[in-house]
Amino acid sequence: MFDQAARIFFPFIVVGEIRAGTSITKHGREQQQILAELLARHDVAVIHSSDNTIRRYAEIYQQLVVRGTLIPTNDIWIAALALEHDLHLYTRDQHFRHIPALKLL
Repeated sequence: MFDQAARIFFPFIVVGEIRAGTSITKHGREQQQILAELLARHDVAVIHSSDNTIRRYAEIYQQLVVRGTLIPTNDIWIAALALEHDLHLYTRDQHFRHIPALKLL
């Protein structure tokens, strides 16, 4: 699937979660090296938050509260970034389906 993408974007939150996870695993150094190589590719970019991201986060949060379907906070940020940049989100987490505007892969 990724080999068909012109570019791959990683929300900064995902990069932080990966770095945190690799910092406590047995093979963390090797995994951190793989991450560094991936992020150094010309077709890979890290996306960061903006004021627009903050507004989208608040909108998503409000919608989820009204529906009674809260999801992890970091995932709301990830969804806000995907929506802001009009990106498809590749995920195995089913709770992203609670955000109807997201384009999921």
